[in-house]
Amino acid sequence: MVKNKKMLALAFIGVLAVAGITGGTLAYFTDSKVAENTITMGDVDINLEEPEYDKNHPDKEITDVTPNQVIEKDPTITIKEGSKAAYIRCKINVTSDDETALPAGYAEALIANTNMDMTLWKKGADGYYYYKNKVEPVAPNNTVKFFSEVKIPETWGKEMANRSISMDVTAEAIQADNFTPAMDEDGFITGWFMSDGTTPVTPDNYNN
Repeated sequence: MVKNKKMLALAFIGVLAVAGITGGTLAYFTDSKVAENTITMGDVDINLEEPEYDKNHPDKEITDVTPNQVIEKDPTITIKEGSKAAYIRCKINVTSDDETALPAGYAEALIANTNMDMTLWKKGADGYYYYKNKVEPVAPNNTVKFFSEVKIPETWGKEMANRSISMDVTAEAIQADNFTPAMDEDGFITGWFMSDGTTPVTPDNYNN
C-alpha cells in the first residue's frame, strides 16, 4: 500500500449484448466484476459489488431482453471496517464492443434510465457522479448504493441489432481528512480539486 496517498478505485463491468428481431429487440445481459486498475491510497479501503444481481443471477446472464425491460443492476460501494471516512464518486461508461460507433445519445439514454437517487448524487462537469455526504466507516460495514436497476430504453430497436454494449461503473473514494471537495450552493459536491482549486484530483496526482 502506498502510505502517502489517499484514494482507492475499483472497476465494475457489465456487458449488454443486443441482437435484432422483427419488430423489436432481443438481447442478453451478462455481468462480471474486475478489480483491475485498483489504487490504494492511505487508510481508505472500499469495495464495489452487485450483491442482489450476483445472488439472483449466479450464471451472470439474463436472456431475452426487450425495450422497456427493467434489469436488476445494483453497484454498491462498501467502506470497509477500519477505513477512514471518505468521499465517494462514480463514473459510468457505455461503449459498443463492435466496430460500429454507438449512435449519438444512446449511451446517455441508458444512463438516464438507471434509478439513481439524484437527491444524493450529482453529476460534475468531469463526468463523475459525486455522492453528497461524507461516508463514515461503521461496524461491520457502511455501504452506498449507486443505483439498483436500469431500464432498456424503449427507443432501442432494430438499429441495435447484433450490438454488444459494455456498461462500466468505476467507483473512487478519497480520504476525507484534510480534504475539502468543491460544493455548489445546495451543498452538493461538484468536484475534487487540489489545494489550488483548479487542478482536478486524479489517482496519479493526489499526494499528501
